[in-house]
Amino acid sequence: MSNRFMLVDGLSVAYRVFFGIRELSAPDGAPTNAIYGFVRLIRQLLIHWAPTHCLVAFDGGIPQARRDLLESYKAQRPPMPDLLKQQLPGIHDYLELEGLCWIRREHEEADDLLASAAVWGAGQGADVQIVTSDKDFLQLVNDRIVVVPATGKGDVRMDRDAVRGKYGIEPEQMVDWLALTGDSADNIPGVPGIGPKTATRLLQACGSLEAMWANPERIPGERFRALALEHRECIERNRGLVRLGLEHAPVCDWREVERKAPQVEGLYRLFERLGFQSLMGELVRGPKIPVMVQGSLF
Repeated sequence: MSNRFMLVDGLSVAYRVFFGIRELSAPDGAPTNAIYGFVRLIRQLLIHWAPTHCLVAFDGGIPQARRDLLESYKAQRPPMPDLLKQQLPGIHDYLELEGLCWIRREHEEADDLLASAAVWGAGQGADVQIVTSDKDFLQLVNDRIVVVPATGKGDVRMDRDAVRGKYGIEPEQMVDWLALTGDSADNIPGVPGIGPKTATRLLQACGSLEAMWANPERIPGERFRALALEHRECIERNRGLVRLGLEHAPVCDWREVERKAPQVEGLYRLFERLGFQSLMGELVRGPKIPVMVQGSLF
């Protein structure tokens, strides 16, 4: 049985549950909504995907190289809410007690850490699931790597066929597609007048930006040809922003990210301190989560 490597964007999940669950606190009054939601979602993912290995990455800041390309990169995002920031140590504690590896590196984005780990894992023969709602990761999709939603429900996955069906392009063209359309979530402006449908049309006709620049006569429509050529510098800058870094190597050995047996007593004490009565009850009754040892179920 091949290894199943689940990669999770930790802050993305934390933000999702923080704003999805309100007014939850521990007996001592400390906020716990993000911790509770995070635990629930991760446990659902473990049940559904049954990974043999797992890595949860957290953002450590924006690398200077991307700031140099575009000073306003992600500048529209407000600071992390204090009530969420207070809960991150509790989330880290949970991951360690659950037997899951997590990582954060200063001045490195979680996206690049996860992308590097995904390519490494696929190269080692693992089936890789990236848990995220960020379409940037679709550039990595291949026969070994899929993108799955951060819900833990259903069997929805973005594989090669799904990318073709939704965007009309191959995963390998996603960087060029995003370079044309921009990405409002990251404050990356696209080419004015070129939206998703037009970007798909241009790439279907030309194949890639390199081919577009080499043979501009193949760009369909005089207006779109003029727009693309006029904004070539912006498009090339965007490529550097949306292309995920693959040189960050957060993993060198399977043992680093192998799922360990949960520390049940430690989890119980954590849940008790936080007031998570339902999770305490689940531990007493016995977990539904399959425990992995050396890549096997037992």
